[in-house]
Amino acid sequence: MIVSAPVQMTPRFCASSSKKSEPWLQTNFNEGEARFSPDGRWVAYVSDQTGRFEVWVRPYGATGPPVRVSSNGGHEPTWLHDGRTIFYQEGARMMAASFQVASGVATAG
Repeated sequence: MIVSAPVQMTPRFCASSSKKSEPWLQTNFNEGEARFSPDGRWVAYVSDQTGRFEVWVRPYGATGPPVRVSSNGGHEPTWLHDGRTIFYQEGARMMAASFQVASGVATAG
């Protein structure tokens, strides 16, 4: 089973009980296609910060550096229900990357 919830990106999320949409990520790059992890602690998204669109993961509701998931371009990230695998499109191919958090540091590979 694949769990994925689309999120409006510029990225804006309702971060309070007021239900008001607030910016979550503000950079000089183009970002979109965000999906929450099943536990709601991480957001997989697409950014062109390397010069082409790649899949990245960042913590939601906490600070931390982005972790690049794809290495040859990527779109449409989707989490597996266990929160340890991210699927994404690389051209016409479907790719899978493992995602782990150890000692508070996220890695993908």
